[in-house]
Amino acid sequence: MRRLIFGFAAALLVSGVEVSAQTLVEFPSTDQHITGGQPTQIAGILRKPQRGDGPFPAVVGLHGCAGLYNEQGEERGIQRQWGRLLVNQGYVVLMVDGFRPRRVGNACGTGEQSVSPTSVRPYDAYGALRYLQARGDVDPKRIGLLGWSHGGGATVHTMRAEFAAGQEPFFRAAAALYPGSCNSSWLGNYKTAAPLVVMIGESDNWTPPRPCADVMNKAIASGQPIEFVLYPDAVHGFDAENQPITALQGIMGPGRAAPLIGTNPHARDDSRKRVIQLFERVLKAN
Repeated sequence: MRRLIFGFAAALLVSGVEVSAQTLVEFPSTDQHITGGQPTQIAGILRKPQRGDGPFPAVVGLHGCAGLYNEQGEERGIQRQWGRLLVNQGYVVLMVDGFRPRRVGNACGTGEQSVSPTSVRPYDAYGALRYLQARGDVDPKRIGLLGWSHGGGATVHTMRAEFAAGQEPFFRAAAALYPGSCNSSWLGNYKTAAPLVVMIGESDNWTPPRPCADVMNKAIASGQPIEFVLYPDAVHGFDAENQPITALQGIMGPGRAAPLIGTNPHARDDSRKRVIQLFERVLKAN
């Protein structure tokens, strides 16, 4: 398996202060062909920089299988931290809740398919894109996509060139962290509609790196604008702020073992750096 391994980013890119206004918003998905009628009304958390009037570049975020909110009804830490990071870098950020509008609480190990990352959530991503494009404070041609785990798999599928065909303007860049549903049986000879960075932990036993590595390295060899990053000693959720390595009991990973999640500081900081660099290069280019 060919792999690219990158090291530690010495300095954190996020401060503890969130320079933004936060709003709950709603918008339609583009899933009307699935519902057979009206599209699903999707909810989300919108953050925007408080300084300046825009139009700003923007990023859509797709949460993992546990949903956007925890058991206390609070936004999960990984999405909150990334939202603060990106808004402090000058982006409007929309974290999409694809679960609660469909009355789904958790899709981790449940077999829940009503919010499939391959056949449902990409349409939510494009609903979010169109919502942002209609806002006067967002530049409609400078919108990126970012997803984690279940949402990372949705990001990879959303960025398929054949899916993006006919969507203009489409997402201009994307990053997927430890994506699921990333293998050749689903993706075939993968082509991306725009630059894509995929980041996975080498020791991830929930969304193991090999299937995605095979697909992405083949695509890279064919000239696709993809960067595949494999982090040594990192498990699932390596970008959490400060999560000790934990085995998730009650959930069975592909190897019939409890999935491990937890922070890897090197991978956390480097992934933040790479996402910021990608979006700076593509979404803020003159």
